[in-house]
Amino acid sequence: MLVDIQKRTFKLIIIGSFLALVAALIIAWNNPATGYEVDIYESTPLLTWTLLIFAAVCGAGIIIQQAVTGGYNSSRMWLTGLMLLVISRFSLLYVPYIRGYFTWSGDNISHWGLVKNILSSGAFSTGNLYPITHSLLAQIILITNVPIQYVTNLSTAFLSVFFIIATYLLATTILPKRSQQLTATAIAGIVFIEGGYDVLLMPNGWSILMIPLLFYFYFKRQSNLAYAILFLLTLAIYPFFHPISALTIGAVLLAILIVKWFLYRILKKKGSLVVMLRPTTILTPFMFLMIIFIMWILAFNLFKVNIRLMWEQITSGGPDVMGEIGDILSKIHMSGFDAVILYIKLYGSSTFIIILSLIGILLIVLKLIKIKDNETLPPVIDIAIAFLSFGFLYLLYLAGLPGMQSVGAHRMLAYVVLFSPVLGAVALYGIIQFIRFKYLSCIVLMVLLMIPGWLSFRGLYRSPYNIYANLQITQADMTGMTWLISKKSTIEGCVHIISPPFRYASGILGMTGPSIRYDIRSIQMPAHFGYHEYTTLGEQFSADKYVGITKVDSIVYSILLSVLDRFNESDFVKLDEDHTVRHLYSNGEMNVYYVQTTAPSH
Repeated sequence: MLVDIQKRTFKLIIIGSFLALVAALIIAWNNPATGYEVDIYESTPLLTWTLLIFAAVCGAGIIIQQAVTGGYNSSRMWLTGLMLLVISRFSLLYVPYIRGYFTWSGDNISHWGLVKNILSSGAFSTGNLYPITHSLLAQIILITNVPIQYVTNLSTAFLSVFFIIATYLLATTILPKRSQQLTATAIAGIVFIEGGYDVLLMPNGWSILMIPLLFYFYFKRQSNLAYAILFLLTLAIYPFFHPISALTIGAVLLAILIVKWFLYRILKKKGSLVVMLRPTTILTPFMFLMIIFIMWILAFNLFKVNIRLMWEQITSGGPDVMGEIGDILSKIHMSGFDAVILYIKLYGSSTFIIILSLIGILLIVLKLIKIKDNETLPPVIDIAIAFLSFGFLYLLYLAGLPGMQSVGAHRMLAYVVLFSPVLGAVALYGIIQFIRFKYLSCIVLMVLLMIPGWLSFRGLYRSPYNIYANLQITQADMTGMTWLISKKSTIEGCVHIISPPFRYASGILGMTGPSIRYDIRSIQMPAHFGYHEYTTLGEQFSADKYVGITKVDSIVYSILLSVLDRFNESDFVKLDEDHTVRHLYSNGEMNVYYVQTTAPSH
């Protein structure tokens, strides 16, 4: 009787969750964005977010219930929970596009240009450092004939969902208990990686989301030749995927080799012959990766800048990272409790699951101490070493170690949380062992998962919540920038506030466009358009300039960053009244101006 009631309850939850997903997407579709939105969370109907979160929580809850009660032994219900998690994640990531967002600014649209270069020439350009991502996208576009906008916008969500599947595969290889494996999958499904890696088109983000699959091959390679080949092939493409990921993976492989060797030596002194670690099992792949990596980066003059920066930092001292963070906080008048709240908003999710991971590592170490002579080292040791290695690199960056900034070590935080689902599952499994009642264990686990899940959801898109401007690019922005780039004289240069034309030019002309059109490589506009020191804008430049001002340019400082005192509404009124400035174009979202160094005669 109890089993029948439980089955009916599950069916009702599953049906309700899928109906919630459908309703959420319909509501989002019926409430399209009409222009630039400062806050996507406030602009999107609350009911959409509520229904999507409800479905995701139900999916995670089903997996956790199956993991804790052992329901996976007699039922495949956890697969339904996983399906709910996957569809919910897709839906959360597709909300902007369902509501009519064109795309995102920054590096995201610059990568459009690299894809366009491949589509137009049939080969990636000599300056393309990350050809794997762009080549794959170009092939999809050529095969499907789907416009570049849709392919590039929707592609990262597939990698984000694949991260869940890869984490599940990795967990089944290194975690001994089925309940731990399912818990790791639930964590990966409900927590997003902070930094926009699940949203934006970034080769670095793609390479990060693929690392769990690489380590799945790493563990399977010892018992299966096919996986050994897949491991080497995946290693071989990583330098072309992203150099930073290749470098950090190489560092981690070396760390695993060294630490496991010392572990072996220590345990051997105790009389335990755990496993004979052959250096070639890791050393060969490490050397293989480093040879390809070095050959690839030496092919680019661009990396001379990084090498020069590294040398300068080594000889003169590294940057004061913590001091720089303090300066930024003081500029936006953040201190004390407000600074703590901001930290929780920005890094709360990562901090929470990192703490869980450290608890998991502690439990692994305690178990390692009790290991018997005839037992081998558990494979999860390698993941613990990888996690600590990534964390150590990030701490070196925070400490200002010379050279760390030159290799983009500020991104190490994303690498640190990669294996948190696996290690966090070990911790959560250890915690619930002290709880007698299984359904109470389910509640505790769901509460613990909802904390990082909610924090990561609120940080998924940039918004005033985390003191960022929405990265949205509207169709009007693209139309306006296309007009500016195509109509402007190639003799005069450009000036911008926070929307440099060369970024848009990459998506419009291809990545070679900005390298040829030097006139669109703009300089940043002085604060308050310089009106606090000069009467007109024209007298501040030695040559005539074009100015493209999007809606985000006109509101970001007055709404989000007013404490910086760079621009306000009165500045834009003065701009319109400035007799050295001609208003050339407007489409409601973007305006184009022409600044003359000599005022026109009347």
